[in-house]
Amino acid sequence: MNKPDSTDDAVKPVQSDMFTINIKYAITINPDDTHQYHDNSTLLNKSSGSVTQRLYYVNRYVNNKIVLRYKELGIQFELYPEIKNCNDDKKQCTIPRIHYHGYVTFINIQGLSLWYMHVYTDIKHMSLVCIKHITDEDKWCEYIFKNKKTMKLLCRYQNVKYGIKSTSVKNI
Repeated sequence: MNKPDSTDDAVKPVQSDMFTINIKYAITINPDDTHQYHDNSTLLNKSSGSVTQRLYYVNRYVNNKIVLRYKELGIQFELYPEIKNCNDDKKQCTIPRIHYHGYVTFINIQGLSLWYMHVYTDIKHMSLVCIKHITDEDKWCEYIFKNKKTMKLLCRYQNVKYGIKSTSVKNI
């Protein structure tokens, strides 16, 4: 089976004012350079910092700054890491980038309101964020996990859990 290289058939754009409670949306989060290569204690050199070393720091950033921060407030995330292969990129790319594909669900009205007032701005300040309607669940799932085997090995090597999920959410 060919690995999907596009989400065109799996998702479609969503108007920002059209989110609904308890609907899973496709989400892609691509941390900016500051969060790709910087940890509170270490500035990782773009050319010498290994991608597995960066995976540890980027995963920790996404988990702490996004998933854990908002899970108790009615926004549920399920995110899986991927490394953009520069050889496959049509744009100029010199260093592989770590980014995440997955799902976001607004569990309650508080979570939806919080998204509009704070969360989207917070995340967008640190990352490129794209949310779309899922039109084909199977294709989106296939796209999310197209590099699962490689990513699981890299995560295991860095002692990082593959996949970041919100597990408990208040249903207000």
